Amino acid sequence: MGNKKAMLDFLLGRGIEAPTAERALAQLQVADGFRLEVYSTDVPLARWPLATPAGDLIVSRTRADQVVLLERDADGDGRPTACAH
Repeated sequence: MGNKKAMLDFLLGRGIEAPTAERALAQLQVADGFRLEVYSTDVPLARWPLATPAGDLIVSRTRADQVVLLERDADGDGRPTACAH
């Protein structure tokens, strides 16, 4: 049961503090020719992202019982235009 509980806690973000953008960027690696940027810090501990055909991003915040819509970057600044909970 311990391994199943640990996996479920990980998937749901229980007992995990949200990393800072700096920490996430320092710990993640991408293939040559790609770059990694933080798109939004408005949705801590987001899980299960889903991109829509319109370019919006839907994510769940399991611990907060929320589903959040990050509207596509309509103004080209590299950030979502709006965040709706």
